[in-house]
Amino acid sequence: MATATPSAPKGVLLVVIKAKSSLRYRWRSVWLSVFYLLLLVIPWVITCVMMFRPVQKPSYDNVPGTTRYTDDDAQDMQRWLDAAQVMNTVATVLALPVLSSLLAQAAVRYTQRQSNGKTLNLGQLFALADRGWADLPLLMSSARAASPLLLFGALLSLVGESA
Repeated sequence: MATATPSAPKGVLLVVIKAKSSLRYRWRSVWLSVFYLLLLVIPWVITCVMMFRPVQKPSYDNVPGTTRYTDDDAQDMQRWLDAAQVMNTVATVLALPVLSSLLAQAAVRYTQRQSNGKTLNLGQLFALADRGWADLPLLMSSARAASPLLLFGALLSLVGESA
C-alpha cells in the first residue's frame, strides 16, 4: 500500500510501501496432500474390509437359511477389487509428481526459515532449486553439499519410485 508522507519537502512526493513480513500460506499444498492421502487410504480400507467380508455383505460364509451368493454378488466383489486396483495404480503414477510438488514448496519454506546459526551455502541452494531430489546425477554431484531436505526428498523419491 502506497501512502504520501507529509514530512517531504514541498513539491516532492515520497512513497512509502508497506509490505507484509510474513509468508503467505499456500492452501494448494494442503489440498494436494489431502487428495493424495485419500487416494492412498481408500483402496487400503477397501482391501482391509474385503479381507474379512464383502463390502455389501456381513460375511463370506454361506450360512444355511440366509440368502446365498449369486453371480451378481461375485461381480460386485470383483468390481470393488478392480476399483481398489485402479486407485492404487493412479496413486503410484501420481506419487513422484505430487511428491516433487510438495518438496518444491517445502524447499522454498526451508530456505526462507533458516535460523541465524543454520544457513544454506550456494551449492545447497542450487541443488534445492534444481529439484535435486529427483535427479540422480545432480544428487551425486552435490552429495557433499546436500542439505537435510535434499536427502529427505531423495529418500522419499526412492520410496515413491519403488512403489
